[in-house]
Amino acid sequence: MRHAPRLLCTALAAFALGAAAGARADGELAAYHPLEAPASESTGTQSKTLEAVLWSEARHLGSEIRASVGAAIARAERDHGIPALLIVSLIVQESGFDPTAENAGALGLLQLRPFVAKDYAARRGLRWSGEATLLDPASNIQLASGYLGELIARFGSLDLALEAYNKGPELVKRQLRENGDQGPTARFAKSVMGRYQRYNARYSGF
Repeated sequence: MRHAPRLLCTALAAFALGAAAGARADGELAAYHPLEAPASESTGTQSKTLEAVLWSEARHLGSEIRASVGAAIARAERDHGIPALLIVSLIVQESGFDPTAENAGALGLLQLRPFVAKDYAARRGLRWSGEATLLDPASNIQLASGYLGELIARFGSLDLALEAYNKGPELVKRQLRENGDQGPTARFAKSVMGRYQRYNARYSGF
């Protein structure tokens, strides 16, 4: 299961980009072939796409913090296989790109609870300097994206992982036991994924 986040999210990114590639004359969607473009060209395009969406959604952060956030998101995509635009979608959902956001004890850009972040940091050998760590945008993204990657591997489903990220994994497990195949109501996941799909459609030309 270690490689599940990378495989699952790479397929997700390819699907979303393929859907955004445009329609052929006969109305069918043009196929997306990620291997057709040179790696350097693909990387450059992804970087421009991330810069464009951050300029739109996080302009208020200023260029220095925005660059740090962009670098952290790109690193999270490399390390955990979670598409950058999905991370952006989750940040917008959770905090609206407010690094100081706090709600019910959850902190920072990705609204991670300190006890969850502390546990993840300890298991991964990452820096933890108390709650202030989560108010640093780059550290918040590093810890939260890694935790989400673990949830994807654990549940084998991006929708369930997002719901577990929002509600807590134990609650989602209990809802799965109680509701069987129906599982938990996926309102949070639908909202995040809807925004992710809109970003892919809007920024696919960058």
